[in-house]
Order: sequence, then C-alpha cells, then structure tokens
Amino acid sequence: MTEADRLAAAQSSSWRLPLPWHLCEFSSIRTDIPFGWYYYTGSTEGQELYIADVSFMDSLSFPFLSMLAIAWRWLLSWARLVCRKSDFGVQMIKMDFPLVTRTGWPVMLLTILFFTFIDIIIDPVALQGERWFLGRIYYYPEPGTLFGVPIANYIGWAIVGLISLA
Repeated sequence: MTEADRLAAAQSSSWRLPLPWHLCEFSSIRTDIPFGWYYYTGSTEGQELYIADVSFMDSLSFPFLSMLAIAWRWLLSWARLVCRKSDFGVQMIKMDFPLVTRTGWPVMLLTILFFTFIDIIIDPVALQGERWFLGRIYYYPEPGTLFGVPIANYIGWAIVGLISLA
C-alpha cells in the first residue's frame, strides 16, 4: 500500500466510521482501557449528542488528530534535497521522497509519537475547561502527574495510535 493509499484509507474510514473511536471512549469510562479511568460530567447534555454516556463530538476529534499526526510526520520527513549541477551550470535542487522515508516502523513510530504529543497538549487544556468557555466536561478520579492527566491516558493514546494508524 502506498503512502497516498494509506492516507486516503485513513481519511475515508475516519469520516465514515467514527464507531471505533467511540468504542475507545466507551471502553475507557467503563473499564479504564485504553485511556485510564475518567468520567464525563454530563454538563453539556442537551447541547450535544451523547451515545451510551459518551460525547459523540469527542469521538469525532480522533480522525482530525490522526490526520494531523500524519501531516506532521510528512512535514518532518518530506523530502531529501539533492543538489546537482545542471547542463547550464545552475545549481538545481531535486526533491526526492524515497520509499524508506515514507514507510516502515521508524516512520510509524514517529506518527504515533506525534499522535500522542497532540493529546499531551490538548488534554491538560481541556481538563481545565472550567477556566474558559468549555466548562468542566470530564474529570479523572485520580489526577495524574502531568497537569492532572494520568500517564495511563498517554499510553492509551499511543496504543490507539498504533492500532488506528498502522
């Protein structure tokens, strides 16, 4: 499968099937797998769609975050610049995008790392939602070490990233 095919598949399946993302949220608030224990407060009930006590809007954020991780990975590993002289004596820069920079486990691990890092930024901000217009929409029963977010949450994001981006 080419990188373009993988991107197209991720993009189309993410938009058509938010169910796997919703199942991750559903599972975590009931079994603590994959993100650790957390609970929705229900403060936005009646303002947004809840399915089985899980905000559907949260499930819709996963495809955006996975696409952002893929885009960052592409930006970082996009092209190897190869300089060569042309027939006219002008230095030409050729953009080369070899297969090894687009595929393989190192590239996948980088994408998973980006996917997890996005949540390292978003989750602590969202957790402090009562300080701004979002409001307190969820909480962790046992606050973690990184701005109140448990490490299990980030491990869960890495696992979900591995499964969904592979």
